Amino acid sequence: MVDTSFRYRMIVRDLDRQAERQAAAATAPSAEDKARQIGAETAYYKQRAASITSVDALLADERMLGIVLKAFDLEHAAGAKGLLRRVLTEGPRALDENKPSAAQTIDDQRYLALSAALDFPVFKGYTLVNTSVSQAVLSRYRAAVERQAPPAPNVALAVDRRTEMNPKVQRETAFYLANVDKIGSIEDFLKSGRVFNYAMRAFGLEDMIGSKGIIRKVLQSDLADPASFARRLSDERFRALATAFNFRELGEDATRLSTVRGPVVDAYKRQVMEINAGDEDEGVRLALNFRRSIATMALPTTATGLTDEAVKANNIMKFLAEPALATVVRTAVGLSADTARSSLDGQVRALAGKFDPATLQRDTRALDAFVNRFVARWSVSDAGASSGPTSPALALFTNETGAATESLLLSLQSLRLGGR
Repeated sequence: MVDTSFRYRMIVRDLDRQAERQAAAATAPSAEDKARQIGAETAYYKQRAASITSVDALLADERMLGIVLKAFDLEHAAGAKGLLRRVLTEGPRALDENKPSAAQTIDDQRYLALSAALDFPVFKGYTLVNTSVSQAVLSRYRAAVERQAPPAPNVALAVDRRTEMNPKVQRETAFYLANVDKIGSIEDFLKSGRVFNYAMRAFGLEDMIGSKGIIRKVLQSDLADPASFARRLSDERFRALATAFNFRELGEDATRLSTVRGPVVDAYKRQVMEINAGDEDEGVRLALNFRRSIATMALPTTATGLTDEAVKANNIMKFLAEPALATVVRTAVGLSADTARSSLDGQVRALAGKFDPATLQRDTRALDAFVNRFVARWSVSDAGASSGPTSPALALFTNETGAATESLLLSLQSLRLGGR
């Protein structure tokens, strides 16, 4: 009989090999290549600047637009022409006393920096030839090219070769990529069927597919407002979904950013890999889910107005808020499942000296040791003995009713950082 530890080690070994192959394939441009690129694009800018006398002319010139967007680290927005048109046309200042410009309403300071540097409302047809504009764009562009490095493999979203070659994964991914940019609103997204389902699975929210009323409220939330619905939820997956599909701020351009393509596809494949691993051994799924989750969670070591102990307690509570993560933690440190019935403060006290999420996030060896301890203990536990496609542990990843209620989700809000 193959135990959980062995299955887990085999998958992790495959993931490590995949990461090594990706790292080997990724190469950074040489200093000479960077110098040639800077020289060629600087010359192009100077040659074409005088002929680009409007925002539309800039958006129509893909090469010039690429130079400008790279300068402001906004290459992912190249396809969002409507958004860029509003940002550049309206400029960096409020349109009137009660109406901010588009750049001011977006919760991403890079758009405001772009709008302020080019300032089309002031420079008009002479924007790109203006000395201050050209200096700002070209100096930023040079710096962006010079710091180019090989893209680091996203270890948190690494998948095995079996998942990459899965025909269903390939079909669903091809459909998603072919159709996601056709969706222009929250309602379109909720009604998009396969695209919506793909995105929900990518964010680990497959059990919420039937809860469209809740997802609508999440997507309508102002993420800059701590009192908004998405911010009040303790589960960071909802905020991640709203950030990626930011229809509230970006409108139809939300699905024309590259951030809803590659990153979502990587996350979908990772979720499929974990689910398939769970069909064979739920302990392996729990371990893989823990590794991915801890790599992407916000786990500060300090926070204004809080003691270090309080910050650590809040980090621990993030794991207690999710049954699958809490199961890994309790098993790894040797606490019984009955511990979950004790008070929240009691659980935190029991874990405080044995589990430090922020340390595990920053120390790969410590994380490996922690997860290996979990799979070893899981293998010899009653849960591990019954692990498989009908394992009771499967309930840790799903909502028993198939659709969560708003009150149930909000009942976990006290687990967020800064509250009990």
